[in-house]
Amino acid sequence: MKKTELFNKGLPKWPALVVKGKPVTEDQAKEIIVRTDGFCFSCNDREWENDINEIIYGVRGSTFGDLEKSLKERHNIDEKDWAGYYEVKDTYTGKYSVLEGLNYLTNSRIASSWIGGPHGWCAWNGRIGCSNYNIGKWPLVEAVYNEWVIIAEAFPFLELKCQLMDSEAGENEEPKPVVEYEIKNGKVKIYEPKDILDYPVFGSEDMIRRFTDPHAERGCSSKTLKEAFEFVEKKMEIDKQIEKKEIWKEVK
Repeated sequence: MKKTELFNKGLPKWPALVVKGKPVTEDQAKEIIVRTDGFCFSCNDREWENDINEIIYGVRGSTFGDLEKSLKERHNIDEKDWAGYYEVKDTYTGKYSVLEGLNYLTNSRIASSWIGGPHGWCAWNGRIGCSNYNIGKWPLVEAVYNEWVIIAEAFPFLELKCQLMDSEAGENEEPKPVVEYEIKNGKVKIYEPKDILDYPVFGSEDMIRRFTDPHAERGCSSKTLKEAFEFVEKKMEIDKQIEKKEIWKEVK
């Protein structure tokens, strides 16, 4: 089946996402998790929100309003100066080269108020895979393909396969994959699935913990998060220096 034909395949409102891949190193996992997070750290654990914002922005704030107020005060920005606020905010987040254009394939391994807690297709220990949650709403096959292209180009070491199912995770005892993506060597291929990679099951084994543990929305410790951001910041700076040298060589 041609790519254009696969792009025209229909998906349900909330298709289950199934990913299986080759494990990456813990340092590679740090980079993936930080750069594929939507940086919308909103959860019910206010102390964790404070910790995250302190690590990233150097100020404590448990809501978006608190963060905005703290950054404006710190940088002497007028209360109504939204452009100035976002310009300053971008100086912090820009250090991590967060991938733009991701809506369906983000990783939520830092914080998540989802009923199953922190989740994603990449884990802190380097495991690549997932089969316990849905993406949506009404995703297009081509839109998900384009997001894998962004991810594959950013992380050429990734080797994985991904399937989108004809139903939600746990909704159907015999789900069928609608489309399959293969990511390898920085490239993305799309196929009509022959076999199912895994049977999706909604949530996680310790979902009950979400209702008994006040810290269940945390995906890692403060120490791990601080180390991850420091690692990614340094790596992005080194990558930029290498890129400048390569460009200079071409000019010469």
